[in-house]
Amino acid sequence: MSAIPRDPSREGPLGSYDVVVAGGGPAGLAAAKATADRGLSVLLAEKHQAFGIPTRTSGGSFIADLQRLGIPATCTIPSRTPA
Repeated sequence: MSAIPRDPSREGPLGSYDVVVAGGGPAGLAAAKATADRGLSVLLAEKHQAFGIPTRTSGGSFIADLQRLGIPATCTIPSRTPA
């Protein structure tokens, strides 16, 4: 994926980015990471004082995915689905 050519006349006070992600919840964080992993510059905007507030999870997440994202085990609450 190639970056869109930057237009200096459209730069804001925080600079210029390939992608702006609105919201630092689970989906926004995943989108920002996936975008950055592909070499694009990302601005992640969050209206709360910290990422993941108030929503820390959007339902269920797979442990392997959380580990790949670098989420420490102390930040997860594993549960098992009844067999």
